[in-house]
Amino acid sequence: MADLNDRGQIILIAGVVLAVTFLALAVVVNSAIFTGNLATRGETTGASDALTYRHEVADGSEALAVEINEQNTSGLVDNAEDSLGNVSAQGGTQNARRGRVVTVDINRPGTVVEARAQNNATSDPTNFTNASGETDWDLVTEANRTVEGEFQVEGGLATSEGDALHIFINESGGSQFWRLAVYESPVSGVTNNITVRDDTGLVSTCEDLGGTPFTINLTAGVVTNNPGTVCDSELDDNKRTYTAYNSKNVSFGNADRINGTYNVTVEANGSTPGVDENDFDGSSPTVTVRIDVLDIEYVYESQRLQYETDITIRPGEDDD
Repeated sequence: MADLNDRGQIILIAGVVLAVTFLALAVVVNSAIFTGNLATRGETTGASDALTYRHEVADGSEALAVEINEQNTSGLVDNAEDSLGNVSAQGGTQNARRGRVVTVDINRPGTVVEARAQNNATSDPTNFTNASGETDWDLVTEANRTVEGEFQVEGGLATSEGDALHIFINESGGSQFWRLAVYESPVSGVTNNITVRDDTGLVSTCEDLGGTPFTINLTAGVVTNNPGTVCDSELDDNKRTYTAYNSKNVSFGNADRINGTYNVTVEANGSTPGVDENDFDGSSPTVTVRIDVLDIEYVYESQRLQYETDITIRPGEDDD
């Protein structure tokens, strides 16, 4: 986790990046040639300054978000908000002396943070335990959406539901839960099963999945093996009751009762999904947490102009 020194360093870097932007506005002169209606007016409204500065704010804010993504797995939105707030206050003072008021604030509901947890395929199939070998653990907590959940099953399954690998998606801080168990069937002639339960009871079962490997895809709501789809209704929208939870945790139970790989990606609006770095390492399993969308409220006011707009930034993506 980033410590206070890391946070201070990010704010300092943000200050350098965005302070240059604020000071640059102070020396922009009203000599730009306006087009359209602005050209026919024969007067300077300050629109050129506002648009030029908007572009500079977007560039500086993207640099800030990239820096935060590289150094943090927690508190990303808080770091961005603190950095933008400090620099906006300093730059606002400079601009106020010249008859301008410029504010740059983060729009938390429109800002999206993504967390991705996965293990990596090796020459030998691996289980789903954490970096310390713990079998019951949280991948991510306090997420709003599960945008990807794919589990490739290679083998190593238990022979009963109770001892099986359990994939939990639970309500954060609440009593609601959703649990999928995957196991070898004890019934002769039947291969592998999945059973889904939630806090209301049994939700669905899918029996005789065929042999391994097979893939459980929660995003698509299907289970597939080499011939094709083997479960196409047992995981459909009304069976994935966890989608109704406003905030959710994704966890494993009995994570040593499977060999295979997984990829779980979640998103949160206005906050950072929780991860414990001690559960991951540099090889497998791994986790990345990043600001996917940084939404900024930009306001420029002068005697002649008031301009307000949202700036939406996707760090690391090329502009269209």
